Amino acid sequence: MTRSDRPLFGLWTVLGLVLALTVFRFWVNAGLDPLPLSGDEAQYWLYGEHPAGGYYSKPPLLPWLMRLSTELFGASAWAMRLPTLVLHLGVALCLYAIGRDLFQREVGVVAALVYLTTPAISVSSMFASTDPPMLLGWALATLALIRAQRRSRAHLGWWTLIGFAVGFGLLGKYTMIAWVLAVALIAAFDPYWRQACSTRGVLVGLAAALVTVSPNLVWNALNGFPTITHLGENANLGVGAARAWTDRAGELGAFLGSQVGVFGPIAAAILVWLWSRPWAWREPAFRLLFGLGLPLLLIIATQAWLNRANANWAAPVYLGFTLAVAAWLVRTQHRRLAHWLVGTNLAAMIAIVAIAHANQPEPTAWSRLWDPFRLLRGVDQIGDQVAPLLAAEPDRWLLMTDRMLMANVLERTSWPLERAIMWNPDGRITNHFDLVTAFPDDADARFLLVMSRGDPAAITARFDRAELWLRTEVQTHADRALPLVVYRLEGFQGYP
Repeated sequence: MTRSDRPLFGLWTVLGLVLALTVFRFWVNAGLDPLPLSGDEAQYWLYGEHPAGGYYSKPPLLPWLMRLSTELFGASAWAMRLPTLVLHLGVALCLYAIGRDLFQREVGVVAALVYLTTPAISVSSMFASTDPPMLLGWALATLALIRAQRRSRAHLGWWTLIGFAVGFGLLGKYTMIAWVLAVALIAAFDPYWRQACSTRGVLVGLAAALVTVSPNLVWNALNGFPTITHLGENANLGVGAARAWTDRAGELGAFLGSQVGVFGPIAAAILVWLWSRPWAWREPAFRLLFGLGLPLLLIIATQAWLNRANANWAAPVYLGFTLAVAAWLVRTQHRRLAHWLVGTNLAAMIAIVAIAHANQPEPTAWSRLWDPFRLLRGVDQIGDQVAPLLAAEPDRWLLMTDRMLMANVLERTSWPLERAIMWNPDGRITNHFDLVTAFPDDADARFLLVMSRGDPAAITARFDRAELWLRTEVQTHADRALPLVVYRLEGFQGYP
């Protein structure tokens, strides 16, 4: 075998790295002092404790998976985060199959390795989020589309799988709809890939998708489609209408910079270079990979310009982009560049873990400015301080004003959601707790108000009796502390 014939990464090397990555990430979540659950994670866990077809702004798949994991392994942080690790491995397997089908086996191997070491996946593997199930649906649907293009006897079978994968992805995160829109654009402008989209196939796929996502559709219909309201509020394009162009440019620049960070600078540079190569656009495989990602990337970049956009909103675009980068590396046999790419990704992963856990258990020695995980700090300690107060007077109702803190307190104290209330004086439904909690029809009901920000005076004024029980703060960093106030309340007079 000549030097140019050797694979960029030996098979045993890749398998060893994947195994080591998985063990390391499991150890980070289970063996190392775990990070406190984020507000989002606590919400997903709480949703899973109350199985339903949807949860205001979120589809149900991640809460279902977290419930399954905690039933099997116990209600620990690592068990709640375990589905993320499994789902990312599933995505990597799909990328391997896509790379093999579109190019050759080595492209699939390199793509899977690059994906698993990408900075975004290193961060994602530390938390439970709705991205991984959506990414698996996206990757599986793409693989089935490639198989459907061959027009074999199993053509309708592949479209059934496409429909299931799209429905699966939608049950994970609604961003999956972008895959459908991207494929529609590809079919409209690319005759090669249009061959995959027979009328019968599309109808079969649509039916399969509707059946798969039906639990969430039914839940939305029964609850007045709160998801649609949330998506409009999330975009909130009107807020940015009066902003100066410098502010818009700053938001766009921050978003684009974050994309370089989540994909890695080497991979991002290769990708931009590939976009500029006419030969890449002439190849059906590259056209598919670009076409599945660029529309969503442009949409989210526009959202960043008009208002704001989170870095992970464009997460699925990097599945196709990773495959494109891997294909170019294999084709050109840039061995050193490939090793640098994976090596820098691994170094970034270690740095991310080190930064996340260097604050444990002495966070007060750090400035908050050096801690990208600062918003996670302290919420567990607030829950620990509230727990004995609730235990001392278990007949009270927990009253809170912040949905994230409410989720953390409920998770940390194991207080039942049925005995919790979200303060909602204007009656607008802006989160799941607004949707499912309300004051009891009991004039003698007693309450425990827990707040970490805001003025409690407007709330305590609506009760006949208000007694300050606890006022303290939780020091999270040298220059950051979370205030905590707890009131005993009785005699609710109603909202103003």
